[in-house]
Amino acid sequence: MSSVLLLTALWLSAPASASCTPARYGEDVRIHVLTTTQGGKIFNSQGHTAIWVSGGSLKEDMVYNWGAFDGRRDDLLPAFLSGRMEFWLAAEVYEVQWKRTVRTDRSLFAQRLELPPGAGKKIAKRLKRASRPKNRDYVYHYANNNCATKVRDVIDESIGGQLQEQLTEVVSWTGRFDGGRNLARWPIVWFAWDFMVSSYLDQPLTEWQAAMVPQRVMHSLDKIEYTHGWPDGQPRKLVAETCILRDGGYSWSPDEPLPYWPLFLASLGLGGAAFGLGVRRGQQRTAGVVSGGILLAPILLLAFLGTATMGLWSMSELEGVGPSENWFTGNPLTWLLLGPIVQLIRGKPIGRSGRLIAYGLAGLGAVGLLLKPLPMFDQVNLGQLSVWLPLLFAVAALAWRDQHGEV
Repeated sequence: MSSVLLLTALWLSAPASASCTPARYGEDVRIHVLTTTQGGKIFNSQGHTAIWVSGGSLKEDMVYNWGAFDGRRDDLLPAFLSGRMEFWLAAEVYEVQWKRTVRTDRSLFAQRLELPPGAGKKIAKRLKRASRPKNRDYVYHYANNNCATKVRDVIDESIGGQLQEQLTEVVSWTGRFDGGRNLARWPIVWFAWDFMVSSYLDQPLTEWQAAMVPQRVMHSLDKIEYTHGWPDGQPRKLVAETCILRDGGYSWSPDEPLPYWPLFLASLGLGGAAFGLGVRRGQQRTAGVVSGGILLAPILLLAFLGTATMGLWSMSELEGVGPSENWFTGNPLTWLLLGPIVQLIRGKPIGRSGRLIAYGLAGLGAVGLLLKPLPMFDQVNLGQLSVWLPLLFAVAALAWRDQHGEV
């Protein structure tokens, strides 16, 4: 992606040693945007954005961070999945931010903002006021209300809305693309996430909307020139300098999400092996056991993902989880395939009811594939279909073999 290449060039061209020095006590307030790369945990897979304030009446530099939440609460995961998770704006001395970055071995970038006289002081006052206990809480939303969008909005307000005015171009990537590449270090999590999210994350994004990701915010700020607040009315670059404060073990996410073709080949191989062994189960008991065993784990996973996605969609306020075109392959009815699979393991014919289930679910999956050319079926899920259809077709083919051949 061109934007990722630009970011890489920005990183490589930055000074090898840290500059972006903070202002001292009594000097004009200086504002830096801090961007932390992803770390080794899923919860920090998207990276992080914060605002570093120095100078003025501050005797210690402060970092304002919208990523604080109560990780000790008993209902942490349900609260997050419900779409009602509360985060807050934390005000910390810079040393806390630095130690956290070192502890997690992440890279840390700073962008010093070139602001009109008095603008830095106004931002500092706003952040101090917003971080008070009565003002600091907000309901997190991964696309519209997170650490990156909060920083974006503060900066946009400080330059008279000229940030949003300039970030109107439609980008070449989507929320699914960015989420996928940021989860690439955790293939199982990425695969489950990619099943569960809907076409909500496949819609075109402007640069402003794409700035829900810290890495994208950093790139967007670097390209801005604005005039608001300058007495002479002349445009200035918003970012005066960009520095690497720490080059850690964790850097940017991969440029692309993980590919689906290895999973498709694996699914095709498993489906073929399950069919080949299944047709011999009448003569060789172990063949049926292995055939059913091959199909059991992925079908259980498919049934779980489909059911869980429907459950979240019906109960959660979190946008982007359902309705999903992947329900053509995985849904609560998929649990019924356990009956035919148990028959395979037992070395027995699948039976009439099992055949109807196998035909019906394989046919439903085929319908999901055939409907893809229609405009209203715009979810990017051909990769998911390529993984699940060979397995569903294998069960259906074994059911057909039982009906028209000998077990």
